[in-house]
Amino acid sequence: MKYYKGDKNTPVNKEEAVRMFKEGAKEGHGPSQEALANCYDKGEGTPQDFKKAMKWSLRAAEKGNADAQYRLASYYHHGRVVPPDPIEAQKLYLKAAKQGHFMALVKLKTYYPFDEKYENEKQAVIWLQTAAEEGSKEANTLLQELQKTIEDREPKG
Repeated sequence: MKYYKGDKNTPVNKEEAVRMFKEGAKEGHGPSQEALANCYDKGEGTPQDFKKAMKWSLRAAEKGNADAQYRLASYYHHGRVVPPDPIEAQKLYLKAAKQGHFMALVKLKTYYPFDEKYENEKQAVIWLQTAAEEGSKEANTLLQELQKTIEDREPKG
């Protein structure tokens, strides 16, 4: 990571970081696999390559890496590299969310929409509260909207 982020003694060198991440990734080191996937996803230190990002994200996600699970969920959600699959996306967002990945918590709102039957509201409140507690402004805003919707629906006086 020292070449990826740099420090007072080491200048940023993304290409060297990718080389080192590859070594660790090939040896099965989950954090290296996720870091390499991130580089391929963003095109940092290597040409952007979503297929390679997915390959390394899959390996890291299998080891329980929440960032890799979130990236894969996003790929399935948006149909990047793979056909859109909302069910697989939801499963992966949920795995990441259970580890406290706050953006996954926010994305789960997509799968637990506010509906007229109110069946999903309790689950949405739980995920949004957790994400808001983790510092997500988006989750806090959505939580306030949901709470207002619930309040407005309740009989008055």
